[in-house]
Amino acid sequence: MPAWVKAACCGPDDVHHLRPDQVHRISDDYYTVDGYPNRIPASAALPSQDGDYWIFYRDDGGGGARSNVYCFFVPMAF
Repeated sequence: MPAWVKAACCGPDDVHHLRPDQVHRISDDYYTVDGYPNRIPASAALPSQDGDYWIFYRDDGGGGARSNVYCFFVPMAF
């Protein structure tokens, strides 16, 4: 995990490095991420410094409960 990600958000147990095909912009207002059950507000997206997608949330490890998203980094077009 890049140092800038750890400094900006949480620890290695909460990080999920995503491929572009796992992230879906479903409207101007929301994203969905494969494997995460809730929609993520587009307003919560932070600019990714490495051009990759990253999402941070706590997972119980058994495929059950997941916390709210702590941080969500997306590549930003300028």
